[in-house]
Amino acid sequence: MNKTTAQKNAGTRQNILDAGYRIMAAKGFSAVGLNEILTAASVPKGSFYNYFSSKEAFGEALLDYYFENYLSEMSVLFSRQDLTAAQRLMEYFHQWRNNQSFEDCQGKCLAVKLGAEVADLSEAMRESLRRGTAAITQHLAGAIKAGLADGFA
Repeated sequence: MNKTTAQKNAGTRQNILDAGYRIMAAKGFSAVGLNEILTAASVPKGSFYNYFSSKEAFGEALLDYYFENYLSEMSVLFSRQDLTAAQRLMEYFHQWRNNQSFEDCQGKCLAVKLGAEVADLSEAMRESLRRGTAAITQHLAGAIKAGLADGFA
């Protein structure tokens, strides 16, 4: 596969993930069919299986993608040197509150939206949720420890 084809494939896969995120964040996992996602992504139905082996594999990739982005944003915020550790933590919670209070309180937290629903559906998706939430907890614990070291109590 040449570089242009690989880039196109990566772009198509990402387009499917982005469309799935928008739709599933609002409707959940079980309420959304592949046709709805592929139509939104402008991708032919048969192409889905070039990128994901099943809807479950798509769900796992979607959760991994969500957590990767979420953790990246946390890392950027928690590494800001223009804020104290306490200010970074307060900014995190301010941003979290703003992200969770839009569009009739639907929020953007895919982990919350899908967590209870997929826990019984898929071991792979459950493991993705576990890994992602554990990493978020570790980031928050580090931020709290830094705040305590700065004298914030």
